[in-house]
Amino acid sequence: MVHWDRDFAHGVLDEAFTGDMTVGYLFAQAYSDAVLDALGNQLEGEPRALLQDCLTGAWVGSIVPPIPEEREDQLALSAGDLDEAVVAAIATGDEHADTDVNGDPFEKIGAFRTGVLGGVDACAESGG
Repeated sequence: MVHWDRDFAHGVLDEAFTGDMTVGYLFAQAYSDAVLDALGNQLEGEPRALLQDCLTGAWVGSIVPPIPEEREDQLALSAGDLDEAVVAAIATGDEHADTDVNGDPFEKIGAFRTGVLGGVDACAESGG
């Protein structure tokens, strides 16, 4: 189950360098965590967080391709949306490289990139 805190989401949007995809990234992180729980995944800490980043990237990768003009009912992202997702990954990374809870910003961006470019299969191959 995913719980949504509307006040938190609005607060995130008030921060510099954030936008709608920042909230989308955080929501996808929570959703991927719920999916991992439903699947009985036993990963914890940094490995689980990086798998969530990869799965978030896989979702983003599925909505990045250009949408034909006759299809206005589909979600599509801009380059700026991808920037907002990367900012969210950086903001949620471990402050110190040796903390090993969420992954450092470079690890998080790497896992996200793996998902965007390779989809769910690439996430499974990367250690999920």
